Amino acid sequence: MKKILIAFLGNAQYQETIYQIEDKQYKDQLAFIPIYKHFSPVETAYVIGTKESRWELLENFPHKRIEIPYGRSETDFWEMFDILTRDLKLKNTEVVFDITHCFRAIPLFAVIYIRFLKYVEPTAKFIHIFYGSFEKTYDITPIVDLASTLELLDWIDATTSFIKYGELEDLSLRIKETNDRIWKSGIDSKPKMLGEFSKRLEGLSHLSRLTYIPLLPDTSKEMSDLMNRKEFNDEILRFVKPFSLLTDSLVKYTTRFARPSIWESHLEAAKFYLENKRPTQSLLVLRETILTRLCEKDGCDPYDIESREERENELNEQRRMSKKPLVKLWGKITDARNRAGHALMKRPSKDLSPQKAIMKVGHLIKETEDILGGKLD
Repeated sequence: MKKILIAFLGNAQYQETIYQIEDKQYKDQLAFIPIYKHFSPVETAYVIGTKESRWELLENFPHKRIEIPYGRSETDFWEMFDILTRDLKLKNTEVVFDITHCFRAIPLFAVIYIRFLKYVEPTAKFIHIFYGSFEKTYDITPIVDLASTLELLDWIDATTSFIKYGELEDLSLRIKETNDRIWKSGIDSKPKMLGEFSKRLEGLSHLSRLTYIPLLPDTSKEMSDLMNRKEFNDEILRFVKPFSLLTDSLVKYTTRFARPSIWESHLEAAKFYLENKRPTQSLLVLRETILTRLCEKDGCDPYDIESREERENELNEQRRMSKKPLVKLWGKITDARNRAGHALMKRPSKDLSPQKAIMKVGHLIKETEDILGGKLD
């Protein structure tokens, strides 16, 4: 991959200093020039600044000049967005950023924009964000890598996926990447439980996506037991501190499927899917919950396929004439599930409202809970 440098240049009176990157030292006025030398060969050095920037300092430095507005208004920032999107060529590149000489609110914009670019151009790999920590009283100016700020943004994304949609894959990936990086490093004390935990998170995510409801309670309990161990929490606090803020929420997630009966566990799964914006899966589970409840009532194995089919056939037959609440509920859920499960493959009504259809799933869950929780006469 081609390596490129993206740096910012202001209009300050920059002083010459000795910049230190890793174990190397370079004497210069501008931080990005030593960075350019340190990481050579660099395909292109983009230098971003305003009309007032100290462009004369770059007379002998090979670069591509990108001029942006000063950043005094919202309009200026959107103009910056357009300019950078047009002029930065990031495809199949390793990107080194330097924000040492940023000005005004540009550093905040730069970090957010870097994050946006990660999604817009997935072939680009952002490997460093450098900042030269200059102080007049010190002879050496360390160049600090702030790439970990991007990792924190990755954690924000993973947290959002979990909180809003109940998705665990991004959390699993973050923990796996951290665990792998530590094991490749020279750190003596390494995590013993993170790798296994990331695999269990991934497995639970797959079960949830596939709607493999019978496997959720046991798998969730294993996760919960692991998270309650002191050694595990010690590793979390030491190696993946951002995740420590989510452990309570994840424990609630993994314990919610443990219910006194199997049908109640299945009903909880239906609630989970609706809460996490997956109404179709909620309907699939809700219909099966009725069959589970009838099997448990009759003392037969809820996971015996013949027992389930027998009760399904009875309910379908009774739909023609019975006015029992359970049979009417079965009909409503079946019709809703068929519309969603068959991708609405019929000529839709002009009055069709997806929002009302989703709201109806919530009503059906409440009705199911009320009816199945009572006597099934």
